[in-house]
Amino acid sequence: MDGTQSITAHRRERKTLMLVARKRRGHDSDFPIIAGWIRRMAPEIEPVLVRDFPLSALHPLALLRPTLSVCFDSLRRMRPLRGTVCQNKLLPKSEEYRRLEALDIPIPNWCLLQPNAQPDLSEFDKYVVVKPDVGSRGADVKIKRRSRVRWTPPKTDRAAKLGNNDKIVQQFIYTGKWPTSYRATTLFGKVLFAWKVEASRERRELRSHDGFGEGGHDGGGLSIASSGSGSRFTLCDETDVLALGQQAHAALPDHPLLGIDMVRDANTGKLYVVELNSCGTVWHFSSQTGKSIQRDNQIDFATQFDGLRLAAEALVGEVHRRAA
Repeated sequence: MDGTQSITAHRRERKTLMLVARKRRGHDSDFPIIAGWIRRMAPEIEPVLVRDFPLSALHPLALLRPTLSVCFDSLRRMRPLRGTVCQNKLLPKSEEYRRLEALDIPIPNWCLLQPNAQPDLSEFDKYVVVKPDVGSRGADVKIKRRSRVRWTPPKTDRAAKLGNNDKIVQQFIYTGKWPTSYRATTLFGKVLFAWKVEASRERRELRSHDGFGEGGHDGGGLSIASSGSGSRFTLCDETDVLALGQQAHAALPDHPLLGIDMVRDANTGKLYVVELNSCGTVWHFSSQTGKSIQRDNQIDFATQFDGLRLAAEALVGEVHRRAA
């Protein structure tokens, strides 16, 4: 083999990572940093930052080398001509729950609530959570008396757009006087950052699991979402939260980016997964939502676990495992 052939063979051994960036998701400021880490960690991998445009699929490095294309959303226009594609796709919560159940990941008891089909709720407690099968940001998530659960059309834009009118009835997990939840944001199963969020203490407190009837309230329609105006976010490094987040990502192994939402039973301490956020819109290092959370709560997601470096590590591993 002469020198030219040797150089050509070496180049063919190199691999390409096509990282699809969306400006409104906060990718533009972070992806170049991640690309720099990848080049230092794995010189044989060339990270290429592209937009979701048809011509991006014609990038010469993606045509000539084993390639992995990664998008933290659903590709709309770009159709890679070779290699493996990992992208996020919005799934109904019911599908997320079935995937989690298959792996014995702890989730609250649940069932579907559909038009003209009243489910048997005899195994549920007095109060249950009712929420859209397709929703976002805690919208239309309510607490109801079990005896008063009836199907009504979802109010979320996503449900209307996708034509999914189903709702979920789920066992209510009491998390304390004020709703509290956790999120572990994972990239291919690696936790990049994690938070704990507690609802504003200006909201009426819930003193017990069945305390919705106190003060003349019957619980009907009361929101139990921990997010919202006045919520307090803190960084979370609780070992069981991080471990469960890593385990839960295995339910959607081809979805690159997940926001694993969890709740802890205030009486037993047990953790449950309540959502995976399969849509992938959870890159909050630099998104407008993420910037607001970090500014208002004096926290920094990137420095918690050195998240951008961890993202590079996760992507290097996946390129070696999946590029084709």
